[in-house]
Order: sequence, then structure tokens, then C-alpha cells
Amino acid sequence: MPIKRVNMLVFLPKISLILLVSIFAQEYHCWRRAILSSAVVLSVFIIGTTELLSLFRLLTFGSVLGVWGLLTIGLGIIYYQRFKSNKQTYRLNKIWRFFRNLNSPFLGILLFGVVFISVTVGLIAFVAPPNTWDSMTYHMSRVVHWMQNQSVAHYPTYNLPQLFHPPFAEFTIMHLQILSGGDRFANFVQWFSMIGSIIGVSLIAKELGANVRGQVFAAVFCATIPMGILQGSSTQNDYVVAFWLVCLAYYVLLTVKATNKQYPLFFIGASLGLAIFTKSSGYIYSFPFMVWLSWVMFQRKRWNIWKPLLLVATIFFVLNISHYLRNLDLFVTLLGTPKNFEGEYKIEAFSLPILLSNTLRNLSLHSDIVRHLGVEKWVNPLTGIIAKIISIIHVFIGVDMNDPRTTYPPGSYRVPGLSFDENVAGNPLHLLLIFVAVCFGLLNKNIRRKK
Repeated sequence: MPIKRVNMLVFLPKISLILLVSIFAQEYHCWRRAILSSAVVLSVFIIGTTELLSLFRLLTFGSVLGVWGLLTIGLGIIYYQRFKSNKQTYRLNKIWRFFRNLNSPFLGILLFGVVFISVTVGLIAFVAPPNTWDSMTYHMSRVVHWMQNQSVAHYPTYNLPQLFHPPFAEFTIMHLQILSGGDRFANFVQWFSMIGSIIGVSLIAKELGANVRGQVFAAVFCATIPMGILQGSSTQNDYVVAFWLVCLAYYVLLTVKATNKQYPLFFIGASLGLAIFTKSSGYIYSFPFMVWLSWVMFQRKRWNIWKPLLLVATIFFVLNISHYLRNLDLFVTLLGTPKNFEGEYKIEAFSLPILLSNTLRNLSLHSDIVRHLGVEKWVNPLTGIIAKIISIIHVFIGVDMNDPRTTYPPGSYRVPGLSFDENVAGNPLHLLLIFVAVCFGLLNKNIRRKK
């Protein structure tokens, strides 16, 4: 089949997403929530179809095209039957009404900036091929192996991260690559996650009581994160896991605020499962939200708490079970992390001075906001000052700044300058705003009274 014809078929997932958003928008009367819910459902579909087709070595163009074609037709029929005869269908003019009712040129300018950043990152994602170290060594490599094997089963390779790392982002890339015949759309998985995160953050602000101005500010805060902008056009998976964590936070917040018994437990379990199926850091960042959910459900249901938590756990486990079994079979652990990788990354010493050292060194990664301008006095003026302060503190607490037990690679720590590398770019202004917000929340009596 000619490449141009194949490329057109990559729009089937996008058509399915639009139809699903239209269906959910009518139910929720909220286009932003509809987008999040549609992304969750569609991603569960991707995992289910990938694992099923993989069992029979059917990860081929015809099979993938078939499942997406059937889904698109099915959603089209549902949309036609449910909404064509309904004059109250949720239409796009309600989205336009949201923007029209901003009642502030300043907010309009801010939203225009968000759109400009998003479109620019999207154009880069479309034009620039995947080129990061991780993309070349395992993100894109595993996709090609799966397509060649027509299965996501573990295969012989010297690069073990291709096997044991959670695979959701690459599952999605593989579907797009099979349908399009190339990697032209591979970067869009992170880009769509960026857009989804911006929308999700604004929804969280709304549920926390923010007015339109507050929701716009939240969206701007998310859209302007330097590392987010840099990663939004790559095939790494950090923004993908961030999006699922945003979804998890939103659905947990809906549950906390719910006055009836209609809790979005499916979406909580699916968001949790998708986060962990994308990147192992999801275990850490999802933990406080699950503690919060458990505490709220215990207050409401007492010892019947096991019922909703069992449903959430079941959904999470079903989404991850196949990858767990593959890792267990080859590496004899669920996470699959080989011993040599544990030795490289694992902290070998634990104490309060070590904790302080790691905290300071990680904060210093976000310290520099001035770029080298070619004039000596402008060369990263904060870098030397902060490096000296951190060095003095380490002498005082008796810890080596490059302690090999806590530094990888050994001897590699330094206070960086402003970076445009998606792996190490700092977010200094956002970190400062977070500190200001925390201090304001602690000092303001009215805010402290609001749980």
C-alpha cells in the first residue's frame, strides 16, 4: 500500500478520540472532563488490543487497522443513535462560549500564549524525528522489535531496559507507527499528554474552587514548564506518566467532593494502572493520592472500604498483569529490574545528612535562570554562588557532595547552568512560585481553614 494512503489511516485513533469526547461531553456537560475520560478509555483499549493481538502474533497492519476500524465504526454508531435525534447535544459552540466568557483581554492573551506554545511544540513534534538518547536506545528500539516479532513478548537483547520498563507509551507509538508506516507521529504521544495535562490541571484548579482566572493561571503554569516544553516533542514517557497522574489526582478529588455514591472508581483504577504501566515512578507519585482516597473511603464506608478499593486494585492489576508476568518469567521479579541496574541507581546510605544532601542537590538543578550571553559578567552568575553555598553546607553536615553511595555516575554532581536539554532542564521560576504558594498557604488564616 502506498505510504500516502497508509498515513491517512493514522487518523483513525484521532477520529475515535473525537467521537468518544463527543459522547462523554453529552454525559458530563464538560468538554474538559470528557477529554480526560476519553483518553483513559482509549488507552485501556490500546492495552487490551495490544496484549490480545500479541498472544496470537497478530500485531500486523491488517489486524491493527481492523481493531481501530471496528472501534471507530462502533463509536460512530453509538454517537449517531444517542445524539443525532437529541437536540441538546453538547456542541463545540459551548467550548467557544467558555473562551468568549473570559471577560478579560489579559486572560485571552494568556490563553493565546498557551495555544501558541502548544502549537509550536506540536509542529516540532511533527517535523523533528525522535533523537534523544533514551528514544534511540530503548523507546523506539523496542517498538521496532515488537513490530518485527508481531508480539510484545520479551526478546533477546543486550539492552535490558527495552524489556523490563513499563511499555504503555511505546504501545501507543507502535499503533501509530503501524498505521502510518513510519515514525512521523511517534512524538505526538508526549505532545497529546502535554495538552491533556494542561486541560487536567485547569480542571483540578476548578474543583479546588478556582474561578476562571485561577483556572487559566493553572493552565499557564503547566504549559510553561521548561522541561515539559522540551519533552512535549520527544518520545520519552515522562509527560505521559504525568498526564495519568493528573487524571488520577482529578478523579480522586471528584471522589473526595462527591456527595452521592457515584464515585469514578473505574477511572481511578484505570488512571493508576496506566501511570504505572507507563513508568515505574508512578508507584511513588500515585501513593499519596491512594492514601488520600483510602482515608476518605474509610470515613464514609468504614469496614466496607474493601469493596471500592478492590475494584480499583482489580482494574490496576488487570492492566499490568501481562507485563508483570513477562518480567516474572524472565527476571523473576514483577518489576524486572536486574541486579546490575539496582546497584547503579540504588542509594547505599540512609541518614538525615544524606537526605539533606540529596534534597539540596536536587533543588540546585532548578537554580539558574540566566543564560550565557557572551559577556563574562553575564555568565551564569547564580551558579558559582549556589555551588559555594551547597559546598559549605556539605562541609557543615559532614557529607561529600559527590559521595559515590548517593551519586550516579560517581563524581558527576555539579550545579548546572541554564540547559535546553530535555533530560536536565531546570524549572526555576515554577519552583519559586511553588515555594511562594506554600508559604502563602501556611501564613494565610483563611486558606488554612479550608481543608
